Amino acid sequence: MTRESTSPKRRNKPISKRRVSNRRYDSPSVPVLSPRRLFSGKRKVTRTRKTQRFAWLNRAKQRSWHISHFAAMFLLIVAITATIYVFASIDFWVYSAHVEYNRYTPAHQIYKQAGIHGYSIFFVNPGKVRERLIALDHVRDAVVAAQLPASVRIRLIEREPSIQYQVLGERRWIDEEGYITPAADDREGLIELIDNDSAASKDGRTIDVEVLRAIQHITKRLPQVTTFRYQQPFGLYFISPEGWQVYLGAADAMDDKLANWESIRKRVLQERTDVNEVDLRYERPYWR
Repeated sequence: MTRESTSPKRRNKPISKRRVSNRRYDSPSVPVLSPRRLFSGKRKVTRTRKTQRFAWLNRAKQRSWHISHFAAMFLLIVAITATIYVFASIDFWVYSAHVEYNRYTPAHQIYKQAGIHGYSIFFVNPGKVRERLIALDHVRDAVVAAQLPASVRIRLIEREPSIQYQVLGERRWIDEEGYITPAADDREGLIELIDNDSAASKDGRTIDVEVLRAIQHITKRLPQVTTFRYQQPFGLYFISPEGWQVYLGAADAMDDKLANWESIRKRVLQERTDVNEVDLRYERPYWR
């Protein structure tokens, strides 16, 4: 027998699975490491700008649309259309205003000062309109209301004159708060203050508070006094019913000055003395 016949044939000998497995990990083959084998599963798709832009459309196509989705889309379209109509339609633009309780300020001036002509009713700010109206001379306060579709209502509270103010040859009004406004008409029965050198007003818009209080206090104590004057260096003085000039000076200690005036007036009338001036500016008043 030859050597070839007696020697075992290793090629025909069955190999166990264990050995095959060990061989696979011990000696990896090149085909196993190929990119096709390694990434044979799901491929990671790199999105470009174009795919990202239409990704929502692809997702929408994959979804099953319900009737509620169509209803929501319809309501959205209706809301957008209504919004465009409301802001673009001429029916919601302001071209006039209803003005009430304006006695001294013309309605066209109030409407112009409001600054709402040609604006959409949705852009009319009642607070800002009120601030603009208060800047007018005779307007003390204002109530502004905006209503659909394009209605604006303005109610004014104007300054009522209590004193007629003659300053540097011009006739003006003074209200109870001391604000100076142009005279709107010829008003009779007002207390008159004549200011020859514009000394009773510091800024030209309001009268000195002390002077105003003094005038109000005197008119309550002496309602027959209707004419006052203010001039440096005499300060405040008034014309008595007898035609006397009564100098008060600074608008302080008014109760004491009026008490002196009443006693002097009573004494002069009893003595029937001719008097032109009564000076109450000092501790010891005198007359001449």
